Amino acid sequence: MENFIYENVMVIDDTPIDCFLAEKVIKKSAFAKEVLSISSAIEALSYLNYSVEKNTGRFPSVIFLDIDMPLMNGFDFLSKYSKFPEEVISQCSIVILSSYIKDIERIKDYPFVHLCFSKPLTDENLDELRKLYNRDNISFFPFD
Repeated sequence: MENFIYENVMVIDDTPIDCFLAEKVIKKSAFAKEVLSISSAIEALSYLNYSVEKNTGRFPSVIFLDIDMPLMNGFDFLSKYSKFPEEVISQCSIVILSSYIKDIERIKDYPFVHLCFSKPLTDENLDELRKLYNRDNISFFPFD
């Protein structure tokens, strides 16, 4: 039986191949037991709102978030996500996954964003997350 670090994580990305690759890396490395991929930030917020309202126990421990998406981009998602209760936010780490980061300064406005990686997600990225998990210090922001 594998020892998973997390029960479930979420990938929010409008590009199917990036979702597929992230899922493969996460599952292969036993980082999470379940990976929920959602192609829209709007749909992801709906899922998260439902999880909180109904107390489903399905709120992800980590959200891998793309920034450049149509309709609602990653920054719009972060703005709406910041309105969740603090006890919910504190239980989830957000990791930015993007092809390029245009506005690194804007990311600093969101203390619940813990890391930022270039796409695609790699085993090395997950190793970095594991180190933070093992130190019980996931409020780390590497861009200071």
